[in-house]
Amino acid sequence: MPSAQAFYQAQKFAGVQTSEARDVYRAICAAATPEAAAAIGRAAQRSEPQHMRPDWDVVKWDVMRAALRSKFERHEGARTLLLSTGDATLIEDSPHDNVWGVGRDGSGANMLGKFLMQLRDELRRASA
Repeated sequence: MPSAQAFYQAQKFAGVQTSEARDVYRAICAAATPEAAAAIGRAAQRSEPQHMRPDWDVVKWDVMRAALRSKFERHEGARTLLLSTGDATLIEDSPHDNVWGVGRDGSGANMLGKFLMQLRDELRRASA
């Protein structure tokens, strides 16, 4: 998979036995950038939710954890940067995302920040 974002978006349609789901999956995997993969996945999620895996709301958390773990285990520069944040609180400062980010008013769940901090702790323990 070309990026963590492509992996995450593609998993929304993985294993679904429709030609539409397979086409979306392939398009996400072929996207030139993580942003393009996200745009394809989000657009298909909005316009063709019937082609998404039915367990997505349950598995998306583990999918994101797996994507992040793979990214930071494979890329030394990214891992070094994450570890260099020490004990800082990490925030996905997205005004448009109240789940993965903090949203416009700062009250969002910040799940990406929380997952990154958990991964940072795991990586720190593994290197000790």
